[in-house]
Amino acid sequence: MTNFIMLFIVAALGVSGQVYFRRGMLLSGSSQISLNSIKTAFTPYLFLGLILYAVGLLFWVIILSRVELGFAYPWLLCSMSPMFAS
Repeated sequence: MTNFIMLFIVAALGVSGQVYFRRGMLLSGSSQISLNSIKTAFTPYLFLGLILYAVGLLFWVIILSRVELGFAYPWLLCSMSPMFAS
């Protein structure tokens, strides 16, 4: 697999994980820590977001062993930009 494809996969997994985190937290309806928010941590949306992040982390470690950090890091920032948009 080429480095560009792997970088794209890392960015896509990061964005997808953030979307599922957001969806899970919107369903909880509360920003305060309570028993309800603890139950929210076990929703399928947050669990799927964690899985996507974990797979993205595995790809990220592989990428770091292949390319320079100065080349790979801007791609990771591309996946973080949706967080700052809203």
